[in-house]
Amino acid sequence: MSHSHHGHNHGHHHDHQGKNIGIAIALNLGFAVMEFFGGLWTGSLAIMADSLHDLGDALALGLSYVLERKSAQKSDQHYSYGYRRFSLLGALINAVILLSGSVWVIQAALQRLQEPTTPYAPGMVGLAVLGILVNGAGFFKLKNTDSLNQRMVSLHLLEDLFGWVVVLVASVAMWLWGLPYLDPLCSIFFSLMVAFQVYKALRETLKIMLMSTPADLDGVQLQTEICDLPCVTAVHDFHLWTLDGNYHVLTCHLVIQDNVTTGEREELKKQAKAKATAFGVNHTTLELEGLGEECEQTNCIALEPSKSL
Repeated sequence: MSHSHHGHNHGHHHDHQGKNIGIAIALNLGFAVMEFFGGLWTGSLAIMADSLHDLGDALALGLSYVLERKSAQKSDQHYSYGYRRFSLLGALINAVILLSGSVWVIQAALQRLQEPTTPYAPGMVGLAVLGILVNGAGFFKLKNTDSLNQRMVSLHLLEDLFGWVVVLVASVAMWLWGLPYLDPLCSIFFSLMVAFQVYKALRETLKIMLMSTPADLDGVQLQTEICDLPCVTAVHDFHLWTLDGNYHVLTCHLVIQDNVTTGEREELKKQAKAKATAFGVNHTTLELEGLGEECEQTNCIALEPSKSL
């Protein structure tokens, strides 16, 4: 019964994530169209360029939505652990798009520094306020999430939010004091800041794809506690990784004393799995070996020295 309830919650969680990304797509695409015509009205090349940037974001968000829905599929004969890692693919692609967009904005800002122009500032102020409201709503909808894919999507919206703050500050400055250089300088600043955030998220994504041990789990302490269970003399072939940053997997071999009864073996498995669950592991696979039994695995490791007999 509890397993079914967990599956229901997992499906509901992914439905909620997909809905959030769907809202972000609608906001981004609708605003990109409005922004394009706003750029024509104000004569602002910056707003026109940002409308193309937002259109690219909308395409990236659409990809994220598809992959987030795909990641909710259950395991089958093709993907025995399910499709959770498809959300990582979305995070990876979005990171590349975000970094490319940041480079493009910096290049455009450097060109604008050489030939600054002053468009219709009052119209830019109105568009900037609306842009802050729209992108701010989307960002706060997605920022508190445990999904790497959604976090990358929220960075898209954060990039746009800061972009509109820059436009607002620059347009007010141009309106009041005629400071056209402020816009490209601020654009370079927020582009570098967003690129740094993307770098950190991208590093985390690549670690997961390379099956690194989850940073939030103490694998050494977990192995020590399992090794301290009754009847266990050693723990080896200990592998701990994560599918998507949230769903953690453990496999290991337990060397047990001789003359352990069937009932004691079953109880030992329950205790070891309970230890792993307490540490945040979602899927645990154990193999029990007798004393003197040779392990056939080629990459048989132990994070800590085995318990002395």
